[in-house]
Amino acid sequence: MLRRKRVIVAGWYQQQPEDLNHICNWASLKGQVVVLLGDLNLDRLRPDKIEGKLLINTEQTDDMEFMIIQLTRVQT
Repeated sequence: MLRRKRVIVAGWYQQQPEDLNHICNWASLKGQVVVLLGDLNLDRLRPDKIEGKLLINTEQTDDMEFMIIQLTRVQT
């Protein structure tokens, strides 16, 4: 899968959700692989909220897969 492809590795810490969408879209159009590490501060498990919709739409439209699919910490 990664053979002869450029890989973009980016650190991400609570940026604007629109920025995430732009980066993923750009990388998808360029045929590059993107690895985002860090704290997106977006809840994919809430598809009724804008942040959940954004992640789900990004997965579908840019052919991406978010590896964390369950809560990583419990809100108190």
